[in-house]
Amino acid sequence: MGTSMDDLLATLDSSRKGQVEAILARSFEPTTEGRHLEQALALVAVRAQGAVACLLEILERSVVRILLRDPDDWTSVMLLDGDRGSHVGVFTSDEQATIASKAYRAGETVRAIDMVLLCRCLQGNVGMAVNPHDEVLSFLLEPIMFAQFRQAVAHDGELCEGEYYSILSGEGYQCLRVDRLMDDRVAVSRYETKWPNRPQTVSASACEQQPRSSCEERASELNRWLPLKIAKVDD
Repeated sequence: MGTSMDDLLATLDSSRKGQVEAILARSFEPTTEGRHLEQALALVAVRAQGAVACLLEILERSVVRILLRDPDDWTSVMLLDGDRGSHVGVFTSDEQATIASKAYRAGETVRAIDMVLLCRCLQGNVGMAVNPHDEVLSFLLEPIMFAQFRQAVAHDGELCEGEYYSILSGEGYQCLRVDRLMDDRVAVSRYETKWPNRPQTVSASACEQQPRSSCEERASELNRWLPLKIAKVDD
C-alpha cells in the first residue's frame, strides 16, 4: 500500500492546497469514489511528491468511463492517435466522457468499466490518457508504462473454494465467497457489503457478520464480472 492522499495533502504548503481545492471546485463528478480519483489527479497537477504512484493505485481499483464505437463490444474502445502513439481515452465521470465525445466530434457510447476489465480487453501497444481533453484533471501514461500497469492489474481470476473475492455489482463492489466448484457452475455466497472501489483486503469475520444470500452461478458468467481474490486479514 502506497502513501494515502491524506498523507500527500498534509505535505503540501498552503498555496498548493489552495490550488487543489480550486481544481476540485470545478469537478463534474458527484460520487465519492469519482471525487477520490479526481483528487488524486489534482495532486498530480500540483506535482505533489508521490502523487503519480497514489493515482495509479487508485486507478487500478476504480470504475472509469470509456467511449465505445460499438456499445455491445468492450474491445471497440476509442483510441486517440497522436505523435506519441495511440492512447485509450479513460474518463473519471460520465460528464467528462460526454464532453470529450463532443470535443472529438465522436458518436461513441459512454460506458462504465472496471479498470481491470479494461486492461484485459486491450491489446497491442497503447497508452492511457485520463481526461485527455481536460487541461488540468488529466494524466498521460505512455505505452511502455501502461503495458507494465496492465500486466500488474490484469490479475488472474481463478476461482478457489473457500476464498473471498471482490466482484463488480452495480456502481460498486460486493464481497463473494466461493463455496463449491462444479463442472460449469459455482455455488457462492454474496455478502451485503458495498465498497465504492475494489478493496485490497477483507476481514473474513467482518464479512461473516453481514447478511448474505446463497446461489449458483455459471462459471463463465461469474468470470465476466471479474471476481478477484481478496487477501484475508485477521481481526
